[in-house]
Amino acid sequence: MANFLESPTFPDDLAFWARGGVSFNTVVSGSTAGREQRNVIWQFGRGQWDVQNAFRTAGGVADPYSVQTLRNFFRIVKGQAYGFRFRDYTDYLDEGQGIMGAPVSTYTAPAVPSGKGGGVPTYQMFKQYAAAPLADYRQIQKPRAASFFRNGSPVTIGTGAGNASLDTTTGLLTFVADSQANPTSWTAGSTTSFVVSAVPSGWATGISLYITGVTGDTGGVLNGQAVAITSISGTTVTVAANTTGMTLSGGTAAKYPQLTDTLTWTGTFDTPCRFGTDQFAPQIDIGTAALYGFQSLTVVEIRV
Repeated sequence: MANFLESPTFPDDLAFWARGGVSFNTVVSGSTAGREQRNVIWQFGRGQWDVQNAFRTAGGVADPYSVQTLRNFFRIVKGQAYGFRFRDYTDYLDEGQGIMGAPVSTYTAPAVPSGKGGGVPTYQMFKQYAAAPLADYRQIQKPRAASFFRNGSPVTIGTGAGNASLDTTTGLLTFVADSQANPTSWTAGSTTSFVVSAVPSGWATGISLYITGVTGDTGGVLNGQAVAITSISGTTVTVAANTTGMTLSGGTAAKYPQLTDTLTWTGTFDTPCRFGTDQFAPQIDIGTAALYGFQSLTVVEIRV
């Protein structure tokens, strides 16, 4: 989404006074017998806030900081035109519920992250909202300060094996491979084998390998896929992929977090938002002639 500003963020000290939180959209229809049918329009909650209470007074005198700061920010984002980061003080911490899951490209279906690895390099940050036995989930796309853990051990942000990098504009964490090897030859078939100069430590039957860069993968069954090792014999590795009829060469096989690995995070995050109006219209309080205020100045969550 091009019209989103990572900086400046909505001023935290003014966001503190916002009134609001998550909302849903449900259409309720009733029958003559008094029964109801409820149609869920929004599968995912969407935050909405009103910042009309952001203005303060100092000794009964209008506080120029509040109105000037908010006015300046409103002009920068041009009303509804640009999205921005907003701290919802009712929900900006992991609260022990930060988990990782597969990246989600669409909001058309509920996202249920596993909190586990999947043999692939990239994972999305999520927060879980639990009320046993049920749970809801939310993508965290604007982390502010976050730490990551694999089986309870800290993940180092870096370029070494098993390290990771975080895209703070999307909430995507991408791991560096634990180990990898370049196949020197391939044997296609109902199961697929490749030969490496030496089998890396940690590779074993049941481990998933992420395959990239293979020439001749016309069916797309290898490249960009995590495939399980079914056997290892010497330097020959066999994986569960049907490549019958293909002529394969080159590529890389890499080991990333597995289904047995628990992936979690802790820290703080922002919510991507925009203003709900194009007009900045404060007014002097009629009763005191001192306090600036609004009838309403809304901030709404957006999808990015």
